[in-house]
Amino acid sequence: MKASIIINNFNKDSFIFECVRSALQQDYKNIEVIVYDDGSNDNSISILSSFTEIRLLARNKNPEKPSFCQARAIEESFLYSTGEVIFLLDGDDLFEPFKVSRVMKVFDSNSDVVVVQHASNVVKDGKIVGSYDRGMHGADYLKLYHATGRVDFFNSSSALAFRRAYLEKVLPFKRDGLWRVWPDVRLTRIAPNFGSVVSLPDILGSWRAHHENDSRIRGQELFSNTQGLLSVKKFLKLNLKEKEYKKIKNLITIKIYVYFFIEILPYSIRIKIIRFIRVLFLGRDKKSSEYIP
Repeated sequence: MKASIIINNFNKDSFIFECVRSALQQDYKNIEVIVYDDGSNDNSISILSSFTEIRLLARNKNPEKPSFCQARAIEESFLYSTGEVIFLLDGDDLFEPFKVSRVMKVFDSNSDVVVVQHASNVVKDGKIVGSYDRGMHGADYLKLYHATGRVDFFNSSSALAFRRAYLEKVLPFKRDGLWRVWPDVRLTRIAPNFGSVVSLPDILGSWRAHHENDSRIRGQELFSNTQGLLSVKKFLKLNLKEKEYKKIKNLITIKIYVYFFIEILPYSIRIKIIRFIRVLFLGRDKKSSEYIP
């Protein structure tokens, strides 16, 4: 099977060279690398043009909200891709050299699998400061939804790979006005209705923490978590089966109220409480919770 790695970049010239190099240096050889640049005005295009092995889609800046800009990058790159499995990679993150081969084995061994995700290192200033993994290893995700009333058992974009046949059913993304619901959420939360989800405990990539992370910027906005959860609740109501949504809506409503009252507090207190919740309920180690949203 062929693997397509789709890299989304906007003004990440400090990170994009290492990112692309990590995609090209995979020990799995049947790959293609497509980089979508969303109108960068830094040195990104010059750096990307130095790679002869990639397909570069350089576009003018999309005026949409950032989440829909990323959605557009995935949609258009997917149209140019030819692989049976699609890997997502943000322009500031990294793949381990054995990642693609490890993930492709899972897809190759089970035709029912539509999503594979994995654990990641958290890297700050070139040093590993922790690890990150929301996945539930060996779980049936539909049963997990029903048993827990939760759907947040997924990692972020750079730790996700999708079977092409699944993406053909769900792309393009709906422009539903819910711009706080990012593409990785849109693709993962509905996936168990289309097939199996496999979560690998292996650390196969690195999420690089820095001051320009979109997630960190959003997290500093007042009521960002509350508004995000409200949008996710609307998205789930529109896209999950009624039986599944009924199991989930009560817990997510409670979370909305909890985050609302937390976010009334001063930022220094608020962020400490939110980090504690991340460690207690979302499977994050104490150190990495300081960096990941």
